[in-house]
Amino acid sequence: MTDAEFQAAFDQHKDAVYRFAWRMSGSPAAAEDITQDVFVGLLRYAGRFDPARGTLRAFLLGIARNLVLKHWRAEHRFEPLDDEAFVAESLDLERGDIGDLVG
Repeated sequence: MTDAEFQAAFDQHKDAVYRFAWRMSGSPAAAEDITQDVFVGLLRYAGRFDPARGTLRAFLLGIARNLVLKHWRAEHRFEPLDDEAFVAESLDLERGDIGDLVG
């Protein structure tokens, strides 16, 4: 990819990538970082884009999606779990058939 091709791709798709990353992440700062990473990735690995598989915009948005998910996983890795969300009702096995309790 030439410098001119990269600049044209950046100018044409940067806003769409940023808006997409912002909507998915909910964070303008994260969207900026993700947008930068998308285009750095395009510059470094331009050969991975195959026009036979889709448009450049779809390719870039796919990269953005993966980066947003990676960012989200990293930020939410150590969030404490809400104990009440996992509380199940006790089963009284004396009360009936196991099939009735499960069904």
